[in-house]
Amino acid sequence: MLQLKVQEISGKLVVDSRLVAEGLGIKHKNFLSTIYKYQTEIEQEFGQVAFETETVTNAVGAVNLAHFAYLNEDQSIYLMTLSRNTEQVRTCKRNLVKAFSEAKKIIPAQNTRIRELELEVELAKQNNYSIDRLTLLSQLHGVPTTMALLGRPEAVLEVEKPTVEIIDERHNVKFSGQTLKQVQEYLNKKYGTNFKNGAAIKKKLKALNKDDLIAQTLRSISSDYIPTEYLEEVYKLLTRGNRQMLLGE
Repeated sequence: MLQLKVQEISGKLVVDSRLVAEGLGIKHKNFLSTIYKYQTEIEQEFGQVAFETETVTNAVGAVNLAHFAYLNEDQSIYLMTLSRNTEQVRTCKRNLVKAFSEAKKIIPAQNTRIRELELEVELAKQNNYSIDRLTLLSQLHGVPTTMALLGRPEAVLEVEKPTVEIIDERHNVKFSGQTLKQVQEYLNKKYGTNFKNGAAIKKKLKALNKDDLIAQTLRSISSDYIPTEYLEEVYKLLTRGNRQMLLGE
């Protein structure tokens, strides 16, 4: 049994005239002739008929234009009444009424869900854009400065400091502080202050006449680090110019 398919086009539920003709058991060209014959009457009562044309390739490869119409519920039912009331025609009428009835239930619900999904996708895009923008600003300027620039200083969250290392246990000596590499990573993460490496930090502190804040382990190969008690001072020294420039301090 032919399944009459109702679809939504431009916000209206319609059925393809070719399917109706097949359901009635007649040639489509004959059904189309009936539509043309009663077009004025149909359009006066049930709205304008939406005629369509599509390109069709036949079995031997020839290309032809196929003419058909998208009929609304009233148009299709009225056209069926013009056919002889055979068992096939009655079956087609019943199927058509059921098809439109089901479409009225399903299609609006589908459209609502599609719109919900579209809104969810759009919201996700906006959230991702906001997150990416905030991440970029934080990397460039640091979290506190970024929040201040956005007018949300209360939203600043303290970035956890890197884990304090025990640098040398071989000689039973412990050093509490952070390697210059750790300081570099922390400053980048929290303040957006970028140093190429630990040597750049050491050079900067020396230029500020604060290289005395750097200590060295008592190993055969020395290693620079910042003792815990000097960390806050080092952070301020290395981020001062960046924050003053952005906030106009």
